Amino acid sequence: PLTVRLTVSVSPGSPQSSVFPFTVEAQSRETNVRLRSALAQIGEPLDETVTVVSDGGPLEKIMGREALDLPIVLGVLAAKGRIPVASLDGMMAFGELSLHGELKTVRGAAIAAIGAERMSARALLVPAENEIEARFSGNVPVVSFGTLAEVIQFLEHPQVVREPPVKYTPCPSSFQGVDPG
Repeated sequence: PLTVRLTVSVSPGSPQSSVFPFTVEAQSRETNVRLRSALAQIGEPLDETVTVVSDGGPLEKIMGREALDLPIVLGVLAAKGRIPVASLDGMMAFGELSLHGELKTVRGAAIAAIGAERMSARALLVPAENEIEARFSGNVPVVSFGTLAEVIQFLEHPQVVREPPVKYTPCPSSFQGVDPG
């Protein structure tokens, strides 16, 4: 499937993060810095040990590990009781976090939207800059955000998720006689 499944654990101990499988140590350190900084920006310092296990699905390779920042942080916040675990049921999310808690665009939004549709996701949470690509690639409601704080507010105070866009599939016969040049 076009998904990545994460398991997030937060436990007492020295503040450190481990993301498995990570083949490059530098990527793990960069992820750790981005996540801790973004959490501090919203008043959620991370003083615990965080362990994240990824199933290493194909979407992770296509989108890049930075696309997992948002789902990892949401898992951490749910594990700490900051957001209701139930608010994540049926949700799929992706996005890189800046050091200031802003959501940055990532590659592969179209593939993520198709994966969300195949998994019958309730909604796909995306960076604002990925919204258009995600909306036209899948038939699942897409909710976009500029910051981590906006995502948390949405999950703490659920709203009615917008209806999915109407899929447009051009009919091959509509192109007959059209000169593309």
